[in-house]
Amino acid sequence: MAPEDTGILSCNSPMQRCLAIPEVVQSIVRYTARDGKKDAVALSITCRSFHDAAQDAIWGNITTLFDLLKCFPEDMWHAIDLGPKFLRNLRPPAPHEWERFLSNAARVRSFKHLSDCHHGHWLYIIAICRPTLDIFPNIRHLEWHETGGELWHAHLFTSRNLLTLVITPENDERFERVASVVNSVAYSACPLREFRLQADEDCDPGEELQHALTALISAKDLEVYDCNVELGPKAINLLAQIPTLKTAKGILLQRPVQWRYIFQRLSLGVCFPSIEVFQMNVEDLAYAHLFAVAARSTSRNLTDLTVIQREDPVEELAHAFFRELGNRPVPSNFRKFSYLTHRDKAHPKISRRHREEYDIVFRTLAPLFALSHLTHLHIVSDHLKLDDDDIHALVLALPQLESLLLRPGFYCYTLVGVAHAARHLPRLRELGLTIDVSTCPPASPLAAPAPPCNMTCATLDFANSPLPAELVRDVACFLGALFGHRELEIALFKLHDFLDMENFAFKAAWRSCLEHMRPGRVVRDANVHGGCQ
Repeated sequence: MAPEDTGILSCNSPMQRCLAIPEVVQSIVRYTARDGKKDAVALSITCRSFHDAAQDAIWGNITTLFDLLKCFPEDMWHAIDLGPKFLRNLRPPAPHEWERFLSNAARVRSFKHLSDCHHGHWLYIIAICRPTLDIFPNIRHLEWHETGGELWHAHLFTSRNLLTLVITPENDERFERVASVVNSVAYSACPLREFRLQADEDCDPGEELQHALTALISAKDLEVYDCNVELGPKAINLLAQIPTLKTAKGILLQRPVQWRYIFQRLSLGVCFPSIEVFQMNVEDLAYAHLFAVAARSTSRNLTDLTVIQREDPVEELAHAFFRELGNRPVPSNFRKFSYLTHRDKAHPKISRRHREEYDIVFRTLAPLFALSHLTHLHIVSDHLKLDDDDIHALVLALPQLESLLLRPGFYCYTLVGVAHAARHLPRLRELGLTIDVSTCPPASPLAAPAPPCNMTCATLDFANSPLPAELVRDVACFLGALFGHRELEIALFKLHDFLDMENFAFKAAWRSCLEHMRPGRVVRDANVHGGCQ
């Protein structure tokens, strides 16, 4: 029998015995396809041993249906290039013409529907010709960025194997379409583990979507829930009792009267027993601090907490909230804390007479010093009121910090505060301060340590701060004496989209400063959102 007819398993050569091991073949295909799918296509038609594994690599992760639709006979479609690719349908497919399409669709594991891809009437044709069809029966990850009303047909792409669902609707999207997809997944048999939905904050999702989210939460053992749609008390109660939930982001709390009841109820029973990362959007800390009481009793795995407050903070309530965090029974697990405040544009400005009760001062943050294992502290608020001496006391109280980001509404730190952080934080990797270099002459004695006193910090996040051209060289000399990391970068301080970024004009000055410090380095744009992603 000729060698090509014996098959690979009947051959005794060491090479072909190795190629009979699926893991080896898959590793070769992954290595070949790391730079694109063209090499995988060539590999699939070169050798029968690689055909199946190469086809899985080709179809495993797709962002458009166009290539898959071209598996139909050529007299069914016509390619048109009108900006975004468009595939015109010429006739509906016959029953016997689905085989190649379905064979390749069964290999898809991840589908990301992009907003610039318009499949249009193809989805209607599939829905009419095969209404009960799961287009991707083995899909694990579905990400849908809505465009043109195609979200109505997103349920065609779900399957019993779906693990991750990500939906980003258009700003003017009618939320009953989103509710339809969520309901479809909630009442299916898929073992969904991750759900993400990011809607426009100004849109009203309506009761239909809230009911759908409640059904999803009650039916699935989620591990990740990232959704900024407000939930009712029942949904919050169900979410808090999911034993597998590790990440909860975007939790929106806007109705204090309801939350007083629900938090009191949660404090009596199980509350987020496995939560590790928690992000909540609140209006009033008077009720949000009750979460700390409830979480303190049952959530012993919490390591990352982010609080985004939509109203001006009251110092007394913020202090009480931080005190509850400092009283956690297992502080060793709690390592990252971010607190961001921003006032709605329609909210009236605070009068100077009442401004002091809103100031976040050193006393407000003092309870956090009990968190002896805290490594990331991010505070962003127009009401943050600290000075260089407060920075000194803070870094002495939390010497284990690896990331310190403090952004007030005005420039209240100087290079002295930077020097305090550099000298007293031996593990520091990222430092973000909004500084005023003109108030502290670089000729200060603090600028004289040799060699540099901090060799661990790789990112300085203060390229939003003003830097006059005449001070660039002096500031570079000062910072060069403090920081000696070989990969040191100066980044733009960005923590959230709602923050004003009017000071990006200073990027060029800080670029020049870094070039004087470390020739060849560049200022990078960084999104260091910390816990808020």
